[in-house]
Amino acid sequence: LATSSRQANPIVQLPDDITEEEIWRLNQEGTNDEKIALALHLNTPLDILAGLSWDGFAEEVDQNPMFLLYLEQGSSEALIILENVAKQTPRSERLRELSTSPFHNVRMEVASNVHTPTEVLVLLSKDENNFVRCRVAFNKNTPREAALNLINDGDDDIRWRIASHPHAPVDALELLSKDPIWRVRQSVAGHVNTPSAVLDKLANDEYGTVQM
Repeated sequence: LATSSRQANPIVQLPDDITEEEIWRLNQEGTNDEKIALALHLNTPLDILAGLSWDGFAEEVDQNPMFLLYLEQGSSEALIILENVAKQTPRSERLRELSTSPFHNVRMEVASNVHTPTEVLVLLSKDENNFVRCRVAFNKNTPREAALNLINDGDDDIRWRIASHPHAPVDALELLSKDPIWRVRQSVAGHVNTPSAVLDKLANDEYGTVQM
């Protein structure tokens, strides 16, 4: 796997035979550099690795050789780490890998990550899980193709999110202006990208909240 500069060259080097007491102390009181080294260390227990991933060091934990072993063992804490990696990593290739995870919580975090490549968001816009597709609809970098995939989604909330998306494409808004759900049409009516011709039609909508 590719590594970031801070992962490849940790400033602090911890001894191979670091004691359990020292590991716990660094986890509680260590500097960021020490916690980076701790996240990479082979002797760091899984529960501490999980905590470090929550604290913003998921990228480093992802590089720890023991993490893959824990993941293969099916540990729930390892799965939490994987979700945090999907949430925090800026690495496109890692996000591509995680987008095919069998765990929908991991795919949800990929769908939310602003660094996720647009072609991955397009694929995730067709995901079988509603929550994954909803995260795609909420991602500020969701591309036009993904948005168009979601405008006919069976989940009302997903269509509403596309209609509320700050970068919703005009053709998506035009189609969503005819949505059977009034709050979707209301979001179209209030969107800055909605064409005036569409606004004129919505001004005569059967729901007063859409007309305003």
